[in-house]
Amino acid sequence: MLSPVKRVFRKAIRKIGVDIVRIREQQTTPRIHLNCTYLSEHRQATDFIPGMISPEAAELLYGMVVAQNVEGDVLEIGSWQGKSTSYLARAVLDSRNGQMFAIDHFMGNAGKENLYFVGERGSTELKARFESNMQRIGLKDTITLLPTSSKEAYPKLADRIFRFLFIDGDHTEHGVKKDIELFCPLVCAGGIIVFDDFNYTSPGVVLAVGEWVKRQPPPLVVC
Repeated sequence: MLSPVKRVFRKAIRKIGVDIVRIREQQTTPRIHLNCTYLSEHRQATDFIPGMISPEAAELLYGMVVAQNVEGDVLEIGSWQGKSTSYLARAVLDSRNGQMFAIDHFMGNAGKENLYFVGERGSTELKARFESNMQRIGLKDTITLLPTSSKEAYPKLADRIFRFLFIDGDHTEHGVKKDIELFCPLVCAGGIIVFDDFNYTSPGVVLAVGEWVKRQPPPLVVC
């Protein structure tokens, strides 16, 4: 059940023509026909990859990308060890639509630094772990990894057209605003923009997204 504060916020954004769909409220796989025989196998094949996303939410990301009827590339900002990346990359392959790009500097987010140390070598080890995970499931060559900040990655992507954008990087208000400013204009008409951790444990995400949709309502935001 939504808290009174959340209900007021969602009512306010609907008034300006935007509804926010909550991925984490989905308890089952999306009720959509997925023309792919590999999805259940993919869940099993990626079970070894640690992730901060549930299998159901990851499969919903997959379903949205596969079902899109517009052409363009797919971009993820914030990949960690590649759980969500793997579903997005698989969807790009199965839909035969565009290329998959992933941005992560592998240096951690404020408050979650401990999650970015998977070995004695810290962030260097994490990048190697991401690449090893993608290699193990046969998707490394499908993903163009930009191991840098989103700001530094932008010039390399500024001429791309994206149909799907998953923002899960810097969770501060300033960081989310910067990712919105840089990459949302690159999303084509009919594209989908997804924000992870849109909840009141990540107030920076809520504030940045709320300000953005009031200023320039996008066609569809999924959180």
